[in-house]
Amino acid sequence: MEIKMPQSGLSVRTWQTAAVLCWVSVTVLSLLPGEDLPATSLSDKQEHFIAYACIALLYSLGWRNIAPWRWAIAAACYGVLIELAQNLTTRTPDVLDAVANSLGAGIGLLLVVSLNWIGLLKPERN
Repeated sequence: MEIKMPQSGLSVRTWQTAAVLCWVSVTVLSLLPGEDLPATSLSDKQEHFIAYACIALLYSLGWRNIAPWRWAIAAACYGVLIELAQNLTTRTPDVLDAVANSLGAGIGLLLVVSLNWIGLLKPERN
């Protein structure tokens, strides 16, 4: 499925930059000691869900030559791996965090497909 860029006029490079910054931020926040994390009004699972939805969505918009379902699978797999990597830090892996990561990636995919289907995504601008 070919994904078209949003009508907003943002360039491919902008979406790619946002995707990489999101991924790096999620990685850093996932591996920081728990006491160093910023406080939010969201639950831990909500934070995971939103983060991985953003990863899948932004990568799908930034690299349209790759099917969005592949980005969703990549994000979900990364979410599992980052949970396992927490064993190497002071953090503790959580199966439910990995589930929230995967569900978020799936919703990111659903958002891209839905936006494309209803016509809110337009051809890319380099």
